Amino acid sequence: MPTGAGGNPTVFLPAGPANVDSYNEPTLRRAGDLGTRFVIDGVEREIVQHDSGATAATPTGVVAANMVAYYKDRLNYLVTNDIRFAENVHNSVAGIYRNATTAGNYTAIVTRGRNILVKAAGATYAAGDQAVSNDSSNAADVKDVASGTAPGTRSVGTVRGPKSGANVPVDVDLPAIP
Repeated sequence: MPTGAGGNPTVFLPAGPANVDSYNEPTLRRAGDLGTRFVIDGVEREIVQHDSGATAATPTGVVAANMVAYYKDRLNYLVTNDIRFAENVHNSVAGIYRNATTAGNYTAIVTRGRNILVKAAGATYAAGDQAVSNDSSNAADVKDVASGTAPGTRSVGTVRGPKSGANVPVDVDLPAIP
């Protein structure tokens, strides 16, 4: 795998690094990019393929920015926004979508970063709480688990502050596929 400055893996981004959050391509320009994690502006992302079956016809609907991405097939870095099709349902969180990714396309999801907006259910979020995969929703969002309480599903990260609109700021911290 080619590396850039500081040992950071290099990936081909058609619109360049400044537009990484709009990455939504029907084909990979370099096959080796799939599954690569890389850092731009202190935010770690991973190149994945969005499930071709994740369309408006599903209960979750099409992908929107800030939705939770779930692994449908870890070995092939295939993700979906529909928790019903996730490998291990609640504990298959892959990252956070940054754009309205087209079904079947390749995109760069956020896997680690500070103050990342994440689609959120419920109203009450406090700094220090855990944002966890919402296992009772078809909305590809997170729910709040109060600080000091054990989360029942995969923690997406630590809440930084209150929910605003449909999103909550989270310090996202998701492990790489072993």
